[in-house]
Order: sequence, then structure tokens, then C-alpha cells
Amino acid sequence: MQLNLQLSLQDVVDFKVISLKESGGVFKILIKKMILFLVLYLLLALSFYSLGYMFLSVLVFTLMIIILFFVALTNEWGIRRYYKKMHSKPDQAFLLEPIKVEVSKSKIEISRGGQKGTYLWSEFTNYVESNRILILNIRGGSGIVFPKRQLKGKIKEFKAILESSIKK
Repeated sequence: MQLNLQLSLQDVVDFKVISLKESGGVFKILIKKMILFLVLYLLLALSFYSLGYMFLSVLVFTLMIIILFFVALTNEWGIRRYYKKMHSKPDQAFLLEPIKVEVSKSKIEISRGGQKGTYLWSEFTNYVESNRILILNIRGGSGIVFPKRQLKGKIKEFKAILESSIKK
């Protein structure tokens, strides 16, 4: 099966965020932020309590809970914004170059910008599917992104090859 792919900036950002989630990185970032906020606000609440301002102590503690909830909700948004900004730079333009992919029962051949690479199915650890992209994860932490919008007529055939060649 021959595929001609063109990644968008959104595809690259989705890949980064999904990879970070798969590795547990998003959870680690969120925990660090929550611990920092918790310590700071507890110190502030305790200082108000020790000064005799019980009302301010309760107010600060309530604000801490609200802010922690907000941080949990906006964590992925902030990570997406960071990657979008990072990959919009001119030195990252190679990520958006057209890619030619040849998929067979034994391997995947990829060519982009004069470079070629061949991957045997045994080199892939798994694949991850989102609403917009399919990611084939390679040992060592990298991956290959396939935008679903460009697999329109071939997505069933492609997924059948994935199912028979690597485990999800």
C-alpha cells in the first residue's frame, strides 16, 4: 500500500501530547504543579491562621482547591500550546514536509526530504489511535504519525495490516 502523507502542525502537537500521556509525563507534570501549589497555599493559610485570621485561612484553602482543579483542567492545554509554539519555528519545518510511505506485510518504508528509512514490523512496540491520528511507536521512544484524514479510503486496510503485524 502506497501512502502520500502531509502532516499538519496539529498532527505533530497531537503526537507529542499523546506520547507524553502514554509515557506518564503529563501525570508527572500535573503532580509537581499540584504539590507546589499545595505547599504554597498551606503555608499561606497557616500564616493567616497563626495571626488569628481564621476566615482568611479558610478562604485561602478554598482558593487552593479551586486553583488545583483549574490546573488539572488546563494542564493538557498548556502542554499543547507549548508544543505548538515550539514546532512553529523555522528550524522545525522538516516535520511538515511531504512523506511517502510504502506499507507491506513485512515492513514500512518511509522517505521524506531525500532521506529514507525502513522499519520491520518487529521494531514497533504498539500503536495508539486518537480521533485524528494513528501513531506507530518504535522501540526507543519515537514514533511514526499517520493522519487519519489522509487514510480515508485505505484506513480499514491499513488497520488490518497493523492488527496482524503489531499488538495494540
